[in-house]
Order: sequence, then structure tokens, then C-alpha cells
Amino acid sequence: MTGGRTYAPGRTNPFDMKHSLTIKTGIITASRAFRVLGLLVMNMVLARVLTTSAYGTYQQVWLVYAIGFPVFMLGIPASLYYFLQHLDEARRGSLMTNAMLLLLFSGMLMAVITAAGAGAIAGLFGNAQLAFPLRVFSLYALFTIATLWAEPLYISTNRHFVVLLVSIGSTLGLFASVIPLALAGRSLVLIFATVAAFSAIRFLILSFMLAREKFVSKRPDQSLAKSQIGYSIPVSGSEMVASVSKSMDKLIVSRAFSPSVYAVYANGAMEVPVSGLLVGAISAVVWPSLSRLHQEGKKEELLSVWFNTTDKTAFFIMPVFFFFLFFASDVMVVLFSETYLLSAVPFRVHLLVLPLRIAQYAVLLLSMGATRAVLYGSVGDLLVKLGLCFLLLEPFGYLGPALATVCSTWLEVAYYITVAKRHLSVGFGRILPWGRLARTCAMAGAACGLGYPVRLSSLDPLARLLVGACISAAVYLLLAYSFARGSMPRMLSRRAGS
Repeated sequence: MTGGRTYAPGRTNPFDMKHSLTIKTGIITASRAFRVLGLLVMNMVLARVLTTSAYGTYQQVWLVYAIGFPVFMLGIPASLYYFLQHLDEARRGSLMTNAMLLLLFSGMLMAVITAAGAGAIAGLFGNAQLAFPLRVFSLYALFTIATLWAEPLYISTNRHFVVLLVSIGSTLGLFASVIPLALAGRSLVLIFATVAAFSAIRFLILSFMLAREKFVSKRPDQSLAKSQIGYSIPVSGSEMVASVSKSMDKLIVSRAFSPSVYAVYANGAMEVPVSGLLVGAISAVVWPSLSRLHQEGKKEELLSVWFNTTDKTAFFIMPVFFFFLFFASDVMVVLFSETYLLSAVPFRVHLLVLPLRIAQYAVLLLSMGATRAVLYGSVGDLLVKLGLCFLLLEPFGYLGPALATVCSTWLEVAYYITVAKRHLSVGFGRILPWGRLARTCAMAGAACGLGYPVRLSSLDPLARLLVGACISAAVYLLLAYSFARGSMPRMLSRRAGS
């Protein structure tokens, strides 16, 4: 019995269903696209209605949350992706009870620490206006962390549409909590209080949904908790280090410069949404498949899924990389107004990380149980980035931390690739489809290069973006149809399994 439903003989339990990865990935991509685009639209509105100082403070609140959030996840969502594939129904129920209790405790811990340390954090950033909004926002951390079980559960049980509906509802609720108040000129404190209230409502709804899951045990399983925590600790450690490392450049810029300067940097330091929503969705869907194939010792099939997803993801990401590289100034003006034109400079620097997002290397290692390698990679990335940030800050100003981010990320990916090929006992040439990736890169660069002359025209920024995108896309698709048809029809092969 799963999700409150009984399955008659001959019917398939959703834990065991093998749907097309294309369908699964499409649904999860849609859910993440809605969330990412919703947040982007929010920032576009706020950049126009708030002063640069207030907007910088708003971004600093989210920066603190972005750093602390992965730390207090405790690696629990990752453990659910892993263990839900290998446990019988009775033990899955205990697993969910363990996860729910651990996440609730962790959310409370983050809320208390954030509220108590708000004054110190405000002093660290040199922004006295940050403390009160941060204390109010701490409740959002509590209610959000306590529901991190939802996406792994529904993805692992092949209820991807539930993830889509939850994502849409969450994004619309957050949008409704922020934008009307911002347009009315209300304070940041009131805005964050409304966001916290919405997160409490979301927590109650998801808790009710979990309570209806008939397979969920009423009691935790201590023996299972030990295995779960044993898997989660290295993952949690790597996520903790990665969260600090990911935001290291923003932390240093926020500490060294005013909120207004940080606002300019924060807009440019964003990661292109397509990488997060596409690669993140593919990883969430493929992760269980890679884990299962590794458990079954099917190395060639695992490599086939890995190659296929990487090749297809690169087909979408590489043209986006070149297009935004050429049209960065217009992108910043259209998104955030002329006030943030200078954001194009850090934006171009951070774009140099985008080609690496064709794959989630840590997911490959985690699916093979190589949790310590992910932790070591995260620690190395943090140490290298920290050293480079301080080294490059004085000669390059706020671009120094951006350059440090790019260098450390490339080194981290090189380490993950080296570890992955050792675990799979394959040569460097077999760990990624290098030939196909080079072809895709060449086609994308040529297509966007032919669209670049539009950037030099007298059209307004939005028109330049639209015309340039149409030209670049048309040329790219023509080249792909001529030289790489195999990458075009489907993003993921149906044969890959679930």
C-alpha cells in the first residue's frame, strides 16, 4: 500500500515503476523552471521598486539563508534518494519518520541560531539594517527545512506531478507574499514576516499530505537511523562546505563593500537559471537510476545513462552560455534596469562556470556511495576559493572573488572526474563524451557568433536580445540538424529506465 492506495494483482507499485526518464525529467524541469523564473521575476520587480541599499539588504538576508540552508539539511534528502531505492515498504515508513523528525529538529536549530546571531551577522556585513529582517526570516528556515522530505519522497515514488504542483503553489505563495507589499512600499521586516507566515502554511499542508501516506511508520527505527546517518554525515559535511564555498565570493564582497555595491554584484553573480533547473531536474531523476545500476554492477549501462544525459544537457546549455556571454549587458539591463548595467561584468565572469554544468559530477559519485570523495572535493574547493578570494580582492576589486569562484570550480570538477573514472575503472577518454561535447561547443559558438552583430545595432536592449536569440537559435538548430541529429530528438533515452 502506497500513498493511501492498494494495488490489485497485476497492477504496478509506483516504487517499482519504470517510466521514461524523458517524462520524469520534463515534469521536474517544469517544476524547477516555474520556481526559478518566479524568483527571477521577483528580483526584477524588487530591483526596480527598492533602493539599491534596500535591495542589497534583501539579497543579504537570502545570502545568509543560502549559506545556512544546506548546512541544516543534514544530508537527509540525499539519504532518501539513496535508501528509498533499496528498502522494503515497511522500512521505508521508518525511514520517512526518521527523516521527518531529524529535519524538524534541524529547522528549529537553524531558526534559533539565525535569530540569536542576527546582530553579529549584521555587524559582519557592516549593515545595521540587516538584523531585524534576519530575525523575522529565521522562521522561514524552520518551516522550509522541516519539509525537505517532500521532493525525494514523491520523486522516488514516481509521483512527479505532486512535485510540480507543490513547486507551483510554493512559488505563487512566495510571490504573493513579497511583490504586493514591495509595490506598496512596505518595509522589509513586514515582507519577511509575510514570507515566514506563508512558509508555516506550506508546512501544515505538506505535513497533512505526509500523514495520509499509509506506509509511513509511526515510530522511528533506530537501527535504520544509524545507517541513514552514516550515509548522511559525509553528504552533510560536503553540503555544509559547499554552501559556504558557493557563497564565499558574495560573503567577501558583502563584507568588503556597501549594500549598494553588493546589490550590483549579487545581480551579476547569479547562475544562469537554465543550469539549475535543467541539470538539477535531470540529476534528481537520474540519481535513483545510477544508484540502482551501480548496485546491480551494470557499469556499461550506468555509463550509457551518464553519457546520454551529459550529451543532451550540453545540447541545451552550451548555446545559452555563448549567447549570454555575447549579450550580457543587454541581459542585465532588461532584467534589472540601467541601474545595474555594471552587473554585466561579474555576470560574464561567473558565466565561465556554466560549461561545467552539463553534468552533476557529485551525483555520479554519491550514486556509487563515494560520499567521502564528495566531501573532500567540497573542502578543497572551499580552501582554494578562500585563498584566491583574498589574493585577488585587492588587485581586481569585487571581480577578484568572481575569478576565484571560476578557478576553484574548474579544479573541483577535475577532481570529481578523476575520482569517478577510478571508481568506474575506465580511462579519461571514457568518463565523458568528449568528441560530442566538442562538436556541440563549436556549433553553439559559431551560431551565437553569427548573432552577435545584432548587439552592435541601434535597437533597444530587449529587441536586440530577441532578434539575436532568434538568429542564434536558427543557426544552431540548422547546424545541429546537419551534424548532430542524435542530440536533438529526445533529451533522455527511454531505454535508460527509471
